[in-house]
Amino acid sequence: MVTQLHVDLPSEVSERVADEAARRGVAPEELVVEAVVQRFAPPRPLGIVGLGASGRSDISEHVDEEISSILVR
Repeated sequence: MVTQLHVDLPSEVSERVADEAARRGVAPEELVVEAVVQRFAPPRPLGIVGLGASGRSDISEHVDEEISSILVR
């Protein structure tokens, strides 16, 4: 199902969208749909959580800290 939505963009944003769409060889509408889908897509679960054995029994209690420490490296 597809729903049409009319959006008024500031001129400078519209120009940047048009420039990027031309650079990619796609329609500006396609680029806007891509941006909206990325921004409002449901969060994806991390598929790496729960794989393997860390040897620690408290890892599920500290999963956010563990992932943050990996991403910050």
